[in-house]
Amino acid sequence: MGPQLESKAAFWFALTKVVTILVLIAIWAILLVIGFKTDAGTVTFSNIGAHGGISKRGFGFLLSFQKLPFTNPNRF
Repeated sequence: MGPQLESKAAFWFALTKVVTILVLIAIWAILLVIGFKTDAGTVTFSNIGAHGGISKRGFGFLLSFQKLPFTNPNRF
């Protein structure tokens, strides 16, 4: 595979990831605006802080970053 083809493939893969994230955010925003109801309740901002928030024990999310350098040693 030549460098030009490789760079085009990387561009399209990156664009696919960006578009996917934007579509998921748009779907979430639509569900939030219309007040979508599920078996667990209605989609609201309060769900983020309910049941202990994003990280129930407080530092779990931050402590996960200590694993990052060991996932791919060639990146750091």
